[in-house]
Amino acid sequence: MQTYKLDPCWYFTTPALSWGAMLLLTKVAIELFTDYDMLLFIEKGARGGISQCCNPHAIANNKYMSNFNPDDEIKYLMHLDANNLYGGAMSKYLPLKDFVWSDNNLTEEDILNLSD
Repeated sequence: MQTYKLDPCWYFTTPALSWGAMLLLTKVAIELFTDYDMLLFIEKGARGGISQCCNPHAIANNKYMSNFNPDDEIKYLMHLDANNLYGGAMSKYLPLKDFVWSDNNLTEEDILNLSD
């Protein structure tokens, strides 16, 4: 509270407090939405939390297994662990002004080919 003059009791999470500190230190002015539908569009797209797929029991069946059964369905097991997804996303620039609806009929390929 002494450094940033922000009271943590007014924030639900520490990332929200960090966001407030960033806004205070950078003195950035984020443009407010004037189009209510645009605000709803952005809010609807907000995601967060943990993402996981749980399968408590799985059995692999492939040519690399000692008990491989060629008559059964071929199955492989994979474990993925992605770290720092939040930190990676937060290192990118975020839009802060000039919000407009696009009149273009952009395809997914068009969007993926946009430069950073």
